[in-house]
Amino acid sequence: MPLSKKISFPLQIVLIVPFFLQTFAAVGLVSYLSFRNGQEAIDRLANQVISEIDARIQQHLDSYLAVPQQLNQINADAVKNRILNLRDSEVTGRYLWKQMQTYKNFSYIFYALPTGEYTGAGRWVDGGKTTIDEVSPRTSYQNYSYATDEEGNRQQLIYKGKYQPLSEDWYIRAVKVGKFTWSKIYNWDGSPEYISISASLPVYDERQQLIAVMGSDFLLSNISKLLQQLKASQTGKILILERDCNIVASSSLEPPFTIINNTAKRLNVADSSDPLLRSIAAIFKKKFGNWQSIKTQQSFEMQVGNARYYTSVNPWKDRHGLDWLVLVIIPESDFMAQINANTRTTILLCFAALAIATILGIYTSRWIARPILKLQQASVAIARGELDRSVKVEGIYELEELARSFNQMAAQLKTLFAELEVRVEERTEALQKANQKLLKLAILDELTQIPNRRYFDELIKKEWNRHIKSQKFIAAIMIDIDYFKSYNDNYGHQGGDECLFRVAQAIEKVPKQADALVARYGGEEFVVILPNTSLAGAFLLSELLRTAVLSLKIPHPQSEVSPYVTLSLGIAAIIPTPENQPENLVCRADAALYQAKKLGRNQSHVESG
Repeated sequence: MPLSKKISFPLQIVLIVPFFLQTFAAVGLVSYLSFRNGQEAIDRLANQVISEIDARIQQHLDSYLAVPQQLNQINADAVKNRILNLRDSEVTGRYLWKQMQTYKNFSYIFYALPTGEYTGAGRWVDGGKTTIDEVSPRTSYQNYSYATDEEGNRQQLIYKGKYQPLSEDWYIRAVKVGKFTWSKIYNWDGSPEYISISASLPVYDERQQLIAVMGSDFLLSNISKLLQQLKASQTGKILILERDCNIVASSSLEPPFTIINNTAKRLNVADSSDPLLRSIAAIFKKKFGNWQSIKTQQSFEMQVGNARYYTSVNPWKDRHGLDWLVLVIIPESDFMAQINANTRTTILLCFAALAIATILGIYTSRWIARPILKLQQASVAIARGELDRSVKVEGIYELEELARSFNQMAAQLKTLFAELEVRVEERTEALQKANQKLLKLAILDELTQIPNRRYFDELIKKEWNRHIKSQKFIAAIMIDIDYFKSYNDNYGHQGGDECLFRVAQAIEKVPKQADALVARYGGEEFVVILPNTSLAGAFLLSELLRTAVLSLKIPHPQSEVSPYVTLSLGIAAIIPTPENQPENLVCRADAALYQAKKLGRNQSHVESG
């Protein structure tokens, strides 16, 4: 019995007969795709809006909540540098009062000593006047609160009461962790609409004995104002939550607290008067179990009643213990009004055409679309790298030929990609090795294996420009090996090179500052750049450099100041201005080095200018 021959039809024959009817079907298909594209556009727009809002909130929280840390560190540095005497409550009270005039988002700036003494400056909400508080032996360890004049001088006593700072959460936490930390969030007594958090930092002396705990009360109520200004959409909502679901800030007008027995209690999102928030809290609990399990941003759509919402929750943390969640909710209805109107119009226009074209259109489109769909799916798979895919098409001659060509192309691509990957890997490896070698040659001194003069010149220009903006000190230390020529003459160039290497490696390990740079300046001279460092700090480091080399005990019989190799060091520090150049700092340090040599060597000398 002969095998039956498969029949193939030219694509032209297939398309000509039903062409007219397919035109009507195409209208309906285009209308549907238009609707779907509109829906997808709305999804993309909503996700884009959410991402933008979330990014702005994250950025604001980063900058807003970094201020208390910076302020406490400023005050701690003032104590360590003996600029601020915490035993002098009169002076420190006025100092804190002036800070309150600068930092408007703080409600209190204060400190407490381990003896129970306390001094602070605070701004009462009523009228915004700043007071100075003191707890000390002269107040019999009671809290005296004084009104102040326009210069921060104490006036009349306006309050007298009991206050024990050592039992406060901000003090206990700071002493326990030994570093910057946050207290629990709390409502103000008498003004529950103001929500605050205390930032505290313990200060220790050189023997690691506690000197004091610096602190500041920081208003969180302003975050709610920011969220209200952002306004995700017409009816959207933005909330910042703690991990226990207590509301930190909200864009809605509902207060983030309730009053129970004349006492303010933080509001949990599950207890909100807003039914939408309660419903979303329940959905989140069902989806994630608890809010603690949310480690990364979660974005999805959810159905609440008859409405659909775009929702995103993204963790925000700082390195001092704050762990919050940013919740953004946008109703789909805020975007869909125009889409729905267009959809209704399109359905009315296409309904009649679809009724006529349904039977023949479905039959014809399926006949043509199925093999084309296979080719499309295979093309997408190949684009993803699945080069083993092949397509089998029967029934339409042109598509059969196309499928055979497609399969041949896929096989060729697989071979070419395999060869290309091998070549790319080989070239990439060679380039990486060459780049590493070039980088090392460009920045390191060949003999000492520390940064060279060229790298130093590039870095100091960058640091100079950065310090012009920050207006902070930058320090330089010029270093010279004492009587190195005599050492070189005695031990030869090889011995001199070994000495230079050991000295360079020793001084490079001394600075603990991440952005400090130790470089070879030329010959037996080295240079150290110390960003954000005062003259006093540079002098301390200079002495550490000198003793580090002296501890190597490299013999130097020809030295006139020591039996071992020693260093002379010149120190200079400056706050850069556009009128000055980095060379000014280096010249001043070099002049100080000259004085160190002139005064007998083996010493550090600070610039006199």
